[in-house]
Amino acid sequence: MRAYFKFVVAISLLASTLAYAQLENTFKTLIFTQTGRGLQEGRLILNADMNFYTEAADFIGTNKPVDFKSTQYWLVAGDIVAAYGIIEHLDASLSLRIYQDTHRSNVYNLPDDIFLTLRAGNFKTSQDHLIHGFLLSTRFPTAEQHNYLFTNFTSGAIEYGAMYALSIYSNTFMPEYHFNAHFNIGYWNHNESGITYTFENGKEFTAEENSSELRMALATVFPTRIFDYRLELTGMLYLNRPGDFIYSAEEWLFFTPSIRTKITSNIAFDLGVQFRLSPGEREWTRSDIPNPSNRLNMPNNYPDWTVHMGAVFAFNVKKTAINNVKAYEQAKARERVDEFEMILEEREKAKAVQKEIEKLKKLRKEADEQIKEFKKILED
Repeated sequence: MRAYFKFVVAISLLASTLAYAQLENTFKTLIFTQTGRGLQEGRLILNADMNFYTEAADFIGTNKPVDFKSTQYWLVAGDIVAAYGIIEHLDASLSLRIYQDTHRSNVYNLPDDIFLTLRAGNFKTSQDHLIHGFLLSTRFPTAEQHNYLFTNFTSGAIEYGAMYALSIYSNTFMPEYHFNAHFNIGYWNHNESGITYTFENGKEFTAEENSSELRMALATVFPTRIFDYRLELTGMLYLNRPGDFIYSAEEWLFFTPSIRTKITSNIAFDLGVQFRLSPGEREWTRSDIPNPSNRLNMPNNYPDWTVHMGAVFAFNVKKTAINNVKAYEQAKARERVDEFEMILEEREKAKAVQKEIEKLKKLRKEADEQIKEFKKILED
């Protein structure tokens, strides 16, 4: 079953397609998928986003305690991300996960970990229709608790990864206002070798080697003047599976439709729902570590769905960025002017054709009158 699932995920992603909490912690063009396009020099982006899942947890089984009361469980995480365009082909992102539910002894992390990502991007080929980017990312363990439930594995070590991002734009003149698609493939190392994990029941386990992952994503964007409609497929396969004392030792595949509302050119809001497509069973975690899903109807590995909400704010802090934005807006206006000129030209052509039709009608009328006169002469 596991080998079959691995094969299906690999074929699905490679043939048709990072992902959950690491490399996407740059500025959010999409919810998870990264683009080959980086930030313009002097451009500053601030993201504030959160995601949540909730479930009314009822007792499983027949031996329900007399004093048991159903509890509404929540899985909430929130991030703040600052990204800055350093030069034309390089930008950097610094992210703080402000809050993360753990469902461990500390209940939640406040704050959680810090992420740092560098992107070398804006490398264009195929007459600028293809744009390539390369990302390096690191996760610094500043949280109180790691290896928590219902979300991707966090090791408590300095984790790191790399990713390649390819973006395809149907219109090179105004790329973000026309259909575009994006593909990611990346590597992530949890670097947990030698770390000891302690559980609420007193058991302790030490990781003997590092676990690592292959992460992939595919996204499409259908832009309009006010809304961007986005579809994302993200997945992960373990290259080296973590120990059986890790809660999130399962591979995953998610589908995420979302919408971005563009209030102005500098302010936007995101809303999306992530759906789990991969199996919901827990197969790789040992049974002698605490697991609330054994007695409550909570997810066995990852939630069936997760709601994502976010806000994006853009600023120009250097003259270069301001000039680039002005040039972009001028180009945008020029295209609108060209469109109107084309419409006017077509109208003029239509008017000319209509005039020719009227002339032909007049000639036909004159010819009919002449024919009538000839017939009359012949009859006389």
